[in-house]
Amino acid sequence: METGEKTLRDITGALEDFKKELPKYGWFPGPGESLEWWAGYRDPFHIAVTAVLVKLSRWEQADATLRRLTSMGLGEPRALANASLELVEGALKSVSLWRSKAQTLKELSKLFLSHDLAREDVREGRRLLLNVHGVGYETADSILLFAFNKSTMPVSRQTLRILGRVGLKLGASYERVRLGILESLGGDVYMLKLLHSSMTVIARVYCKAKATKCGSCPLKRACNHALETSQGRIIVES
Repeated sequence: METGEKTLRDITGALEDFKKELPKYGWFPGPGESLEWWAGYRDPFHIAVTAVLVKLSRWEQADATLRRLTSMGLGEPRALANASLELVEGALKSVSLWRSKAQTLKELSKLFLSHDLAREDVREGRRLLLNVHGVGYETADSILLFAFNKSTMPVSRQTLRILGRVGLKLGASYERVRLGILESLGGDVYMLKLLHSSMTVIARVYCKAKATKCGSCPLKRACNHALETSQGRIIVES
């Protein structure tokens, strides 16, 4: 299958038809500048907090933890930054890595107080977020894209798995894949949000690491793996 812009555009074309399914899984597509894509949240800080909390945890746990923090009066940057580390740790015990994430959230809160990330470009926003303890590239790019409508792309293992099975090879490193997607989609924030949210759901429902439901996958007409499966070939994953 040919790689490049045509293939990625073909994928996002299929996802336009699929996006009506996304609300079932906590994504709420709208205009590119809408913050409500991310679980219906409208507060950039809440999006950022849950982007940290969901790492290696289920979304339901992250959402419940944010609600717990909010009920404790810790749902805004100044209160969370000023809270004791022990108090924050206690509120996070239902998510994985709760001690580390408590420190991350306190540092992230201080960043929100000291910098207006909405005014920063992607390069500086990434630099600032990556300086926060516990924030990696995927989390930083998720925050910038969904909380601040910055033109960047979080590259998850799920996205790499699906694009690889489709037959689209954009590179071996996180940064090469990110830049390849940005170039192919022209940095369109709406398309980037649609791609990331859809990849998350498709990986969860249809394109799991060790099991696939190719026959019902929204990408089946564009996917090499689906084509080979339908022809009865044995697929060996590396």
